[in-house]
Amino acid sequence: MASTSGAESIGQTQAPRGSGSGTKKITHVEALAYVHEVRNTFNENPEKYQMFLDVMKDLGESRIDTIGAIARVKELFKDHTNLLIGFYAFVPDSVIINVLKI
Repeated sequence: MASTSGAESIGQTQAPRGSGSGTKKITHVEALAYVHEVRNTFNENPEKYQMFLDVMKDLGESRIDTIGAIARVKELFKDHTNLLIGFYAFVPDSVIINVLKI
């Protein structure tokens, strides 16, 4: 029996579920599951987890733009492809396309 609660994604980064229009609908449960996955990954290195939270805070408070956040997260997660892919689920497709062109 398949679960639809979204909780099954904890610990497993899934591909984004966009509509193809460039707009992605990420649920609160999916966002929390992703943050939980980041925290668990860096359980032995809490400084990296805190750095990730700082990037998200800076982005939320407009101290950095999306491109700047992507650059910082790419560096933080350079050895954790699954986390980077999961992060891209929260970024509009148009921004990812522009980043890939750089």
